[in-house]
Amino acid sequence: MAQDYAGNRPAFGNPRMSGDPDRYMFWASGARMPSGALVTAQADTRFVMTKLIFGSPQYAIDHLRLHYSGFACTEGSNSPQETVLPGNAMTVHGVWVSVNGGPATACRFAGAADLSVASGSTGAWSDDLSLAVPPESLVTVYTLYSTAAGERQIPVYQITSRRGERVWGADNAAALMALIGSDTASTASLDSMSFPAYYGPDFMVAKGWDGRPVPLIVCDSIGERQADSPLVADARRNMGWLRRWLDRAGPLGRTPHAVIGLPGAASKRELIAANASRRWDIIDQIVAMNGGRRPFTCILNQMGRNDYDSGGYAVMRANWKALNDRILVRHPGTPIIAVGQVIHPNSTDGFRTLAGQGYQLGGEWPNGLRYQLEADKAAGMDGTVAAYIEVVRPAGLSDTQGRWPEPFFVTQLAQQAGTDGTATYDMITLVDAPEIGDTLQWTSGATADIATVVAISGQPGAWTCRLHYAGSRTVAPAGTEVFAPNANDGVNSPRTGTHPRPRMIRHIAASVPQQDKGKLR
Repeated sequence: MAQDYAGNRPAFGNPRMSGDPDRYMFWASGARMPSGALVTAQADTRFVMTKLIFGSPQYAIDHLRLHYSGFACTEGSNSPQETVLPGNAMTVHGVWVSVNGGPATACRFAGAADLSVASGSTGAWSDDLSLAVPPESLVTVYTLYSTAAGERQIPVYQITSRRGERVWGADNAAALMALIGSDTASTASLDSMSFPAYYGPDFMVAKGWDGRPVPLIVCDSIGERQADSPLVADARRNMGWLRRWLDRAGPLGRTPHAVIGLPGAASKRELIAANASRRWDIIDQIVAMNGGRRPFTCILNQMGRNDYDSGGYAVMRANWKALNDRILVRHPGTPIIAVGQVIHPNSTDGFRTLAGQGYQLGGEWPNGLRYQLEADKAAGMDGTVAAYIEVVRPAGLSDTQGRWPEPFFVTQLAQQAGTDGTATYDMITLVDAPEIGDTLQWTSGATADIATVVAISGQPGAWTCRLHYAGSRTVAPAGTEVFAPNANDGVNSPRTGTHPRPRMIRHIAASVPQQDKGKLR
């Protein structure tokens, strides 16, 4: 097992807990649950290998175990139903782990190199892998898997290529094994700006815990990472404000964590017997590995966005609290820390101005039902909440009365965009340079274009931006205003502003005080 590495008990350790270096704990930044659309295997790429890169804690770890599931979860209005099933087994031909670019060490599964994961099963754990991982390492996991052509493969991770992640496909395993340790470009047919998700480990645990808090996060799309682009994932694979905030190396250090929540999740649909308990069953397996000790120290409950109910506040509140009650039945005595929601406006001008914004149902500032729920969280929710981490006020969103701030980036077209209003285009030239991952918007008459920046070149006054579109292709003359809204979901009017965009996500992560990590237990 891990040695008692010098420096494994720094000032980062939580004084309320003593470390337990022999206890499996969550450790991997950027890890997530399987969710999204199944991938149909093509004949020439039915063998797939993912190269995924995760961040390790600020303490040394060893004895890694990785989990592979036989299901994925829904996203959206019925999330998190664990009902996205391939209908066929998936064969894992090998898993290898590399630390900081070093040699790749093979994992085993019940002593074997390969593994068959049955559709709908909870899946399987790798055997204990003795591999010393220094503090704050980058840990690369290669997963080689296959199905028959035409069969379905389980989605887990979008590939963050700018960080060195890759997805490769072939019609045989040997061709992919030869790529272990390389930086060869992803297979073009598997790598697109729509960012399909590919298979990999979901829960990951290791020994070496130094005593700091390790939360398990129950959340919806805001906490999970929705609208934060794989193009702008940070160096340790974090997307979404909550992951970014927890993993910041502030005065209380980085906080290892695991995210069990998913986009679209609602309290009344989480941890229920009908198709929302498999993930929790897998956590029970870790508890058994640990001889009754949990792989986390507390629960962060960020739910609330999807708990709005037209039946009124009493129903909304009861649903939110009932999830806490279910958690406490399953994990008695576990502290639950509530995390505040963000705001809930809509807009008639694409979030260009404060004046153009109104409120979604329940999001009326400051006393709409959603804000009533926040007040009850802060008050302890009938004794089920141990602490509350506020988001709206630290992020300056109370100053704007529950509206998104006006764009942080505003510029103009340096040249006309488009030609005849019919031909498509994926390049525009701007006076000022945006950032990779920015979602840009510009207006021509009564229509609007919305696009994500995927590449930038040029010089001051003439920055050429390659775009990935989510809107129309209209002619816009030079001088047309272009801006990056801080939120924007869809193209209807009024547009909803449920999900903050990348610049706003980073602003929130930087604004919530790091001292609030002291509320974790």
